Amino acid sequence: MIGVVAHDAGGAEILASYVARRKELCKLVLAGPAKRIFEQRLGRYRTVQLDEALLSCEWVLCGSGWQTDFEWQAMKKCRDIGKHCVVFLDHWVNYRSRFIRYGEEQLPDEIWVGDEHALGLAREIFDQTPVALVENPYFADIREQFNSASEAHQKNEECTVLYLCENIGTYQEGGWVAEAVASFTQTEFLRYFLDNIKVVGNSIRYVTVRPHPSEPADKYNWVLERYGSWIRFSGGKSLIEEIAASDIVVGHATMAMAVALMANKIVINCGGPGGAPCPLPFNDIVDFSSLVRSYQPK
Repeated sequence: MIGVVAHDAGGAEILASYVARRKELCKLVLAGPAKRIFEQRLGRYRTVQLDEALLSCEWVLCGSGWQTDFEWQAMKKCRDIGKHCVVFLDHWVNYRSRFIRYGEEQLPDEIWVGDEHALGLAREIFDQTPVALVENPYFADIREQFNSASEAHQKNEECTVLYLCENIGTYQEGGWVAEAVASFTQTEFLRYFLDNIKVVGNSIRYVTVRPHPSEPADKYNWVLERYGSWIRFSGGKSLIEEIAASDIVVGHATMAMAVALMANKIVINCGGPGGAPCPLPFNDIVDFSSLVRSYQPK
C-alpha cells in the first residue's frame, strides 16, 4: 500500500500517471489542482486524510509543490513517525526552496527525478539524500497520447499559438506569496508577448491563452478587452490536445514547455520586458526577447 500526497499541478501530473500505470493499492491524499488532475487520469476516486493514509501505507510518495505547505507537512509527519517518504521532483528549478517552510527544511528519505539533467542538479544540491533516476510516467503517457492527438491537427497556412501561463509567485518567510508582490508577473509577460507578437510572423490565426490550473478562471479577462477577437481561452481541452492543435507554444518556466518539445512544436520562452532567461535545460527553446531585439519590419 502506497500513500500518495499531492497538491500542485506539476507533481500531481507525475503522481497520477504513476498510480494509473502501476495499478497498486494507494491511499490518495489530495488537495488543490491535484484533485482535478487525478480525476482526469483515474476517473472517480476516494481520498483520505493524511493520518489515515499513514496508518495503513508502507511508504509515501509526494509531489514537491511550492504553492502551499501541503506536501511539506506530509514530509514532516513522515519524518516524525519514521515512515519512508519519497519525493518525485517535477521540474528543474527551485529545488531547495521546495523543501523549506517557516525557515525549516524537511527532506524526504529519497528523491526521484525523471531525466539526467535533473539527476545532476539534485545530486549536487542534496548530497546527503539518495537521488534516483526513474522514468517519468507522465512523460511516457504524453508521448503515447501525442501519437494519436497530433494526427487530428490539420496544417494551415495560418499558424496557431498556445500561450501557457505559469502561476508565478515568490517565497517569503512563512510561505509563498502571490505574483502581485513578486519582482515580475505573468500578466506582464503575457502583455509583452501580445504587444510584440508580430516578431513571430504575420500569419497568426489566433492565440489560445491557457491559464495555469491553480489560477482563477477570470484572471486574464483583460486580454480579450485589450486585444480582441483573435484571442481565445482554453475550452476544457487537455494540455495534450491543445499543444497538438498548435503550431507554436509560448511560456516561461512551465513544465508544459518541455511537453511541447516532445510534440516537436516550436517552443518560445517569453521572459517579459526584462528578458528573464528560460530556466528549463533545453537548447531548442527560442528566446522571445532576442526575436524582439532583432526584428526588422518588412
